[in-house]
Amino acid sequence: MILAFLTTFTIVQNLDFGEIALMRNHQKSELTVKTSGEIISSGAIYIFTPGHAAELLLQSSSPQTELQISALVTAPMGSAFASNTFNLIDLNYPSSVVTDSSGMATITLGGTIQSSGNGVTYQDSHYQTSIAITVTY
Repeated sequence: MILAFLTTFTIVQNLDFGEIALMRNHQKSELTVKTSGEIISSGAIYIFTPGHAAELLLQSSSPQTELQISALVTAPMGSAFASNTFNLIDLNYPSSVVTDSSGMATITLGGTIQSSGNGVTYQDSHYQTSIAITVTY
């Protein structure tokens, strides 16, 4: 008998850096959302509403199996209404997870964004990007 498993993803919540203001963009500033929920900012970033880490539910995998996780940012964080972008310079996530007896596992993903530091003002907008996540057995 051959059993085949196709892992499926459910996004429980997206990685969200919250509502922020960049007071001056003359130097690079950073904002980190850790997987633990801790929020750290440096430079000229003011946090109005804190963000949160992403939570992804993996389903339909083999029970009690170690899965290797990798993630890649596919583009800068931009907006259709703004010319300046943020760079997602770091992603924080476990390198592997072990599925439970039902073949499910949860991944928490945090990250760090960095402003351009180019002196151009950021427009009020919703900035977004995509992250490619790979799961291997």
